[in-house]
Amino acid sequence: MSGTEFSVGVVVNFRNPLPGLLEKCVVSLLEQEFSNWTAYLCDDASDSPRSVPRDDRIKDRRNAIRLGMVANTVYSVAQSREDIIVHVDGDDMLYPKALDCIVDAHARGADLTWGSCEASPFDGANVRDYGREFGGDLDKFSAPQPRSYRRSLFLEAWERWGWMAFTHKSGKPWPVAGDIAILYPLMRLAKHPTPISDILYAVDRNGPSHDKHPRAVRAGIIQQAQGLT
Repeated sequence: MSGTEFSVGVVVNFRNPLPGLLEKCVVSLLEQEFSNWTAYLCDDASDSPRSVPRDDRIKDRRNAIRLGMVANTVYSVAQSREDIIVHVDGDDMLYPKALDCIVDAHARGADLTWGSCEASPFDGANVRDYGREFGGDLDKFSAPQPRSYRRSLFLEAWERWGWMAFTHKSGKPWPVAGDIAILYPLMRLAKHPTPISDILYAVDRNGPSHDKHPRAVRAGIIQQAQGLT
């Protein structure tokens, strides 16, 4: 399959984003050089609704109660029908070439990718270099963004493990660190996980969602993923 034949579903999770950040995220989607995408904006019960630029490719969902990033993402992927799923936080801004680079990697055989970012404004400062090969050890692997994977890979994980892949021992979805809770089980199944060295997006250094994951939570997610067979 060539890059032009792929479709992309962009999952944008958010809850109470700082003023203006979600709007900038959506504008960055509208400015993508790759156009065959659908965005799933997932408001996890924000205190008040958010208004964003309208486009036929943007689908909104607002939860009546807070589900958490893991459950929110699972429901969004279930709603999607696209070939490739891309995760973008509601306070991140993609560069215009971002989806093109991701689709190109998948066209060359990748089934899961990660990239690198820099702090906003777009000044090249504070670059986070996540564009490294995966050495097989989840404990030494940074939680990279933007993440992408084949929707078929997610469905394979769901068919094999169901909710167990994305929950802690209580049987409930992980309440925090939802990004790696989704990514790490898929890493167990990916045949061609591929880093993208290009800087694909900017993260707001003041955004509330970029605190480090608690060490105990990260360790629990890793342990859970490594136990999947």
